[in-house]
Order: sequence, then structure tokens, then C-alpha cells
Amino acid sequence: MKRNILGAPALAAIAAIGVARAESDANRFERPGVTADRATRTVRIEARATGVQKGTQTEFILIGPKSAHDYEAAAVSKAQPSDVHAALEFIGLKRGRPVEPASLRFWPRGERIDAAIEWEVAGADGKKETRRIRAEETILDRRTGKTMPAEGFVFVGSFAFRNDQGEEVYAADVEDPMSVLSAFNLRATVLDIPRLGTQDELYDHQLINPDLDWKAGQPLTFVLRPARPEGPPFERDVKLTLRVGEGGRPVGSLSGEDCPNESFNDVEPLARRLAELAKDGRDVYLTTDFDHALTLPALKAGAEWVQSLSDSKRARIEPPPDGGLFHRAFLPNEAFRDRARRPAQPWELHLRRVEKGVEGTLVRVTPRFGSDPPEFEETRWDIPTPNALRAALDEHGPGLAVLLVFAPGDLSYGELRSFVAPAMSTHPIVYFFAE
Repeated sequence: MKRNILGAPALAAIAAIGVARAESDANRFERPGVTADRATRTVRIEARATGVQKGTQTEFILIGPKSAHDYEAAAVSKAQPSDVHAALEFIGLKRGRPVEPASLRFWPRGERIDAAIEWEVAGADGKKETRRIRAEETILDRRTGKTMPAEGFVFVGSFAFRNDQGEEVYAADVEDPMSVLSAFNLRATVLDIPRLGTQDELYDHQLINPDLDWKAGQPLTFVLRPARPEGPPFERDVKLTLRVGEGGRPVGSLSGEDCPNESFNDVEPLARRLAELAKDGRDVYLTTDFDHALTLPALKAGAEWVQSLSDSKRARIEPPPDGGLFHRAFLPNEAFRDRARRPAQPWELHLRRVEKGVEGTLVRVTPRFGSDPPEFEETRWDIPTPNALRAALDEHGPGLAVLLVFAPGDLSYGELRSFVAPAMSTHPIVYFFAE
């Protein structure tokens, strides 16, 4: 029998090929409609154009294959949203956090992604040419006449839930709109815009770009890469602790990365410092904590600081620490002191200081039908303790998930927070009015 004997060099070459293939397989991710390359940190998604008419109001750049929202999307993915999510994690990206207003999470958070769209067209010589645009160029803002800002997108990762069988389900796979790449802030999307923009705010203004010449079914490839593969991350976390200063006014202490407990007596130098922290293109996320000794007037002044930083886009305001109160709780609409000017009648809680501490009265306000001017009936319950407040809401509620608290100005943050804490599991929206 004749044998084919390989020498050592040939065996070494074969071994090297085997190692290369193993490394290639380890760097390669493949699922239906999506591939990823760990070496180049690239995700490629197969998709098709929806062919929606020019000028159509558009809420999504890319949706999943089972979505029913192709009438308001630029393209439909061949890949499931969860598989796109898995591909992004495969190339080393960590999921962030989608918006969740009920939990006071108004800003999308996560690593920034650049998204491009490629497609082929016939060139002048008959050969195929590849065209490429940024994903932001698919949508035109009628207010500016320009396409979306070229800021990339945030890898938030859709929320998940457990179905009736107890299985964890990726919401964007099963619940419309099944978004992969949303053009407004959405809890059930893989990728979100990197700024504030609710559906209500943007719906009337975002249109499919009329310059696109895609026909229905046009094959497209979405190419995703880290927006900043080198250098510092986009996110920077800092904490603002507000405490009592001279004359009862608030004083702020800033701590976090590159902030060794810097103090500020006014919001303007604080705003300048936050601007410095954002100079390298980073988004500053600010968590606010109130000292327990702050009284209502100082709490309102400190909350005005925080709101000013938000309005001027100096910082992206984060939820308060566990058990804390959101700064807007101390910035109520003063018109709502007048029951006739409220759109609805939430629970009222009237607090007062007594010798043993704090107690209150819970009031249910009921409009009298047909009265003009408006008249109201009251039902009152004495609330001697925070636990009594919880018991009264359980017995007589729940009513609206809002609590309007009227309190003496000398009550402290610690006292206010402790009293309303048992109510916040069902009434998370609390506003304080100083009396």
C-alpha cells in the first residue's frame, strides 16, 4: 500500500491553518440576518427598504421582521432585535439602559454607535457600485429642513419581561413596534437617539428623507461600529449633594470623576464646571442628593439649580438615590394650589408639626357635578404616622398616582421624605407646596 507521508513543514502549515480557522470562528458571529466581526468590531444587518412615500411621518429607521410598523419606518431588518443586541455584545459593547419615565429615567444611556446604510446601484459602466449614508440621513426634520444630527445612537438594549410560562422575553422581539433603531426615545428598542425626544414631541416633525430613491424591497445593509473605539467613554457620572449653607441657602458639592468634592454657592459657576467636564465630547449624567436638614425653601432653591442645569443642557439628570425624592417634587405648578385650576383631583396630604413630630390629614377631593363655578366636596382622614398614610391609601384609594403635599416651610427633607415614603409604591409622583 502506498502512503502519502507529509513532512514536518507541511504538518506545521496545516496546524497553522487550523489555528487560524479556529481564531476566525471565535471572532465571527452569525445569526439569521446579522453577522459580527470581533476583530474589526463591526456588525452587519441585512434589511430591506419599506418604500414608504416621500414625506411620510417616520418614527423608526429600522424595525424587526415581525413588526407591523413598516408604514412608518425606513427599513425592515431580517434579523430579530435580540440577535442584533447579541451581536453588539459579541463585539465587546455593553448594553446601557433605555428610558423609563415611570422610574424617573428620562435619558437613554449606553455606549455610542455609528450606524451606516449601504446598498448597491448600477454604475454608468453597468458595474455595481456601493452607496453609503449615515443612518441619520434617512429622516428629515421639517422644522430645520435638515436630517437628524450626526451624533450616532445609544446601545440601550430593550427591556425584557417574563411571560406566562416564566420565560424571559426580549420585549423588542414580541411587542410592537419591535424596534431595532428608533428615531425617538423608546423603552423597547435596541438603539435609541442620544438625546431627549419623546414620540409626542417628534411625531409631527420627522419625515422620510425625500432625497432617498429606495424602492420597496431594496436590499440594504446596516453597518454598526463603536463611535469611539479609542479614548474616553461618552458617559461621565457626577453627583451633586445639596446641603444647608449660609442663611439657609443651598450649597452644592460636586463629586465624581475629576471632581474631588468641589463646592459651589451659586448655580452659574456650577454650570461652568459641568461644561468643562463635557468639553471632551462626553455626556454628563448628574445624580442629585438632598441633605436631610434642608427645609422646603432651600429645597425649592436647590431644585431650581438642578432644573436650570437640565434646561441649559449642562447635565442629564439621573433618578435620585434609592428612597430619594426627584428634584421636580419641589417645583410644583403653583396654579394647582387652586383646585379649580387642576385638570384632575389627586390626593392631598396636609402636614403639620406637632410636639411629637409630624402628622397629617389626607383629603380626597370630589368635584360637585354641574356646579359653576366649580365646587368640591372633601373627605378627610387623620394620618398620625407614615404607616397610617399607607393604610389609608390602601383602604380608600388608590385614586390618581399623584400626591399633593402641603407642608410648613420649616419641615426638613428628612421629615418630608420619611412621611411620604410608604405612599410612593403606589403614588410615585409627589409635589410639595410650602404653606
